Amino acid sequence: MSRLTVFDLQRFALHDGPGIRTTVFLKGCPLDCVWCHNPESKSTKPQIGFLAKNCTGCGRCAAVCEENVHRLEGTGIHQVVYENCKACGRCVKACPRHALKIYGGNPSDSQEGPGLLREKRRRADSQRRRTDAAV
Repeated sequence: MSRLTVFDLQRFALHDGPGIRTTVFLKGCPLDCVWCHNPESKSTKPQIGFLAKNCTGCGRCAAVCEENVHRLEGTGIHQVVYENCKACGRCVKACPRHALKIYGGNPSDSQEGPGLLREKRRRADSQRRRTDAAV
């Protein structure tokens, strides 16, 4: 059986329809929609994401990266060479401002996985009780 690669979990999602839900975003989308708001979902492999607005240019990511992915120009502008990245996550841990993130991974391998599965079972049990009570 193949494994799904999750790139994000959004709890308490209120958009795109009525109700509150947990949305699981998966990688490996075969579509190439013009309106796509999640381009990080296209590749099946884990990859790095960079949030420039959070970056202070401190250089901690560049100091721990062995693949020369992070380049800081003299003006403090952070450039990311995405094709060099092996998605090891060392730079993500080193960043004090959470400007870096690894998109992709298996939910059971993360801290979120077990909680997500418990939440799924709890909601299914709750739904089953409501259905039994209505009959």
